[in-house]
Amino acid sequence: MDEECEAFLESEVKVYLSKLYGQKSFLQRQLKKDFKKVFIKDFEKPILNAKVPVDEKHICISCGLRPAKKNVLFDTGLSPFLGVNKDALNVFWQFNPKLPLCEICELIYFSAFAGLTDFTRGNNKVFYFVNRDSSVEELYNANLLLQQVLKKNTNENFLIDFFTELILLEEQQKAEYSLQNIALIEIDLSKDILPKVFSFNISREKAKFIKNHTQDLKSLARLGYEIKDERRYVLFELIGDILRNSLTYGYVNKLLRFYMSALRPAKRSSFKVYYYPYHLQTITKIINTFIEYVILRRTPMHEEKDLWSAYHRGKELADRLRTKKAENKIDGIAYRLVNALRIGDVNTFMNVLIRTYMANEMEVPAMFIKSFVDKNTFYAYGYSFINGLLSKDKQQEENNE
Repeated sequence: MDEECEAFLESEVKVYLSKLYGQKSFLQRQLKKDFKKVFIKDFEKPILNAKVPVDEKHICISCGLRPAKKNVLFDTGLSPFLGVNKDALNVFWQFNPKLPLCEICELIYFSAFAGLTDFTRGNNKVFYFVNRDSSVEELYNANLLLQQVLKKNTNENFLIDFFTELILLEEQQKAEYSLQNIALIEIDLSKDILPKVFSFNISREKAKFIKNHTQDLKSLARLGYEIKDERRYVLFELIGDILRNSLTYGYVNKLLRFYMSALRPAKRSSFKVYYYPYHLQTITKIINTFIEYVILRRTPMHEEKDLWSAYHRGKELADRLRTKKAENKIDGIAYRLVNALRIGDVNTFMNVLIRTYMANEMEVPAMFIKSFVDKNTFYAYGYSFINGLLSKDKQQEENNE
């Protein structure tokens, strides 16, 4: 039984490797047995016996430590996809494709495909590798994480999923530095093209922002919404916008409209949300800080407590309307305020706010008058106010999750 199992595994390994390396050594089609012996003869023994002539004039260009072998061709099955092969002589010094490599580095390059993670996309199989220069341990862990993400996510959005989970796994004290130099390499063997590189070279400001908001981001991990049975996750979308530098208040505006639509009986069949207004307040806080520190790169004209103050002003107005048996007016007021902020219409927003406060014999919060001088501050206060207006008791909302 063990012999049959070993024979089966040998056959599977041979089929797999032949797709990568062609008919080399033990992978030749006419070879029907003794694969291991041929492999040992062609690859292991030459290294162990060290009979290959050494080029005393040159040091290995890869490690810079050991003498190079003589007449080494940089051909590992992977190198042709990087443009390094004997057919591309114009990229070599004096048109000589033989490079000074030592035996150990040659073996490492030959084993490059062992570190790639395969992924089936359509009819093609592509390979991925995460490159990190912080440490070997982090390099290994990042590629292990990529394998786990690809196992559970078969769509094209796995990159955002991967980077999101990588961010949340970083130790907080070193995230600011280790997140600044990560790249994902994609190799498609079915096409004669150079590999794609998905760079994760984020600025120091953005890395610091992510580090400072790790706990806030983790708190959003379970949030999402459904549109016609298609589930989407808030955290992945948020991280995607952060990486693309496209995070704006438009995102919280969209989530507010989805939330209000899901409350309407006619829309419930096509809209489902898995978050509450106090979650949206956390998102509003993240967006505000991102714009202030990463986009505008300035010291904010307001503090986090000011956003929560606007949130509680909205909550107070909602409580007054409920006391007056006018709870049914809350959604209508919120819709008008959300639409005004969506198009940046400050005058309409203030007109709705003033009329509502006057009708309920309440004083308009002074913070809105003071925020006219800065539009980002006004948006931060406006969305915080709407979040509070739509919220109910926080404990009740948590119990409903």
